[in-house]
Amino acid sequence: MKTHVECFPCIINQTLEAADKNEVSEDQKKKVVYDVLEMLKNLPPETSPPEVSLKMHQLIGSSIGQTDPYEKARRDSNVLAMDLMPELRKKIQQADDPLEMAIRYAIAGQIFDGEVGDASADISRELEYAPTAEFGAKDFNAMKKELYRAKKVIILGNAAGEIAFDRLLIEVLNEMIEAEIVLVVKSEPVLTDATIDDARFVGLEPLVHLVGNKSGSRATILDDASARVQKQIENADVILAKGQTHYESLNQENLNIYFLFQATCPVISKDIDAGMHQYVILQNPGYEG
Repeated sequence: MKTHVECFPCIINQTLEAADKNEVSEDQKKKVVYDVLEMLKNLPPETSPPEVSLKMHQLIGSSIGQTDPYEKARRDSNVLAMDLMPELRKKIQQADDPLEMAIRYAIAGQIFDGEVGDASADISRELEYAPTAEFGAKDFNAMKKELYRAKKVIILGNAAGEIAFDRLLIEVLNEMIEAEIVLVVKSEPVLTDATIDDARFVGLEPLVHLVGNKSGSRATILDDASARVQKQIENADVILAKGQTHYESLNQENLNIYFLFQATCPVISKDIDAGMHQYVILQNPGYEG
């Protein structure tokens, strides 16, 4: 998915947020914003939003240096999500279709993404919405059939906190299918994205094969991913990609991906013909089989 001019305000807001989180001076903040504006001015037309975000954070890192200002936010999200898991697990087990309910809650977990909202304030409302949420695209039956046939399933993780709800989905998948399941998360901190440490914190290590992506991008950009991650993706029968950024970076790749997210970006909503805040289970339009 290419970057539209409507994406520019979000990119500038992300730049300002990152600068504020790093507690830079006003002069440094202005320099970073000017550098990002110059980058946008000269942007190649087919550059995806995640590629722009990666370049933006590289500019910030080179201009002001970066620590890990989101460490506490990720930890707090994980703790909050872990507290909610027992009740959600019970609802999944009691559902007519545990897989669909687990996917609904895994999508609801997107609320922990720092770009979406304040999870501590919004999570209760989102969890009430999830069991009956409308789908803007629902390729669920096709995905379910392919999961039963798969020998290797890759899950591309999204945010900390959300990763705990992904565990609930993985628990259902482990009971349902015989496939090897691999979870790809970040090796090192990237904003609020889930890391290997986050996956271990929510107890995923015994349940799934964890693989760290060393990329500094929020999404999975194949050219920027490690050789190990690329190989895992190439060998997958089915890929479940969490969050909107994966749609932005992978929707033109010839890979058998099912994108799982809530549409919270008007550009993406228009692109997939879904309403804002609708849930999405979408088979990759770029997959040729």
